[in-house]
Amino acid sequence: AFNGVSIYSKGSMKTPLGNIRVNEKMAGSLLNEKAHVSFYPAAFEKEHSLEVQLPFLQQALKDFSIVPILIGSPTRESFEFLTGKLAEVLRKNEDVIIIASTDLSHYHDYDTAVIMDKKVIGAVERMSMEDTERYLMSGEGEMCGAYPVLFTMAVARSLGATNGVLYKYANSGDVTND
Repeated sequence: AFNGVSIYSKGSMKTPLGNIRVNEKMAGSLLNEKAHVSFYPAAFEKEHSLEVQLPFLQQALKDFSIVPILIGSPTRESFEFLTGKLAEVLRKNEDVIIIASTDLSHYHDYDTAVIMDKKVIGAVERMSMEDTERYLMSGEGEMCGAYPVLFTMAVARSLGATNGVLYKYANSGDVTND
């Protein structure tokens, strides 16, 4: 837990498949202490959302660099600054992508999980930040990585996106029967 946003801005991240270098120039352009967007090393020490994505990216993309971003408790300043800067980066660089990582509902029976998850997925498919937030605030849906998804939706909307696409839905019950 921390206020604002932490950007890993130098060096590389190591996985069993090798190191992935940080795009230091791009990362540096996203830092802004006044907007609560800085490098907070402790945020990366126990966070696992990045480490589960990186080996997949190494297999899928081969040669690439990253700008790891962790979102704690964002401020209005960090949200407005970072979504604006990310949209600017994407407008200028066709080869840049944003990946937001999250889980949906936790510890519910299968049918309840599916109902909750489908509400959130539907809101994301409609690119409705308002519905997404409403489901999360009311408890009708859950998303442990809500802020990264909301940041990503805001960037996508600012670039003209009007809908999202669901490629596949499954939950742990589909894999473990639990």
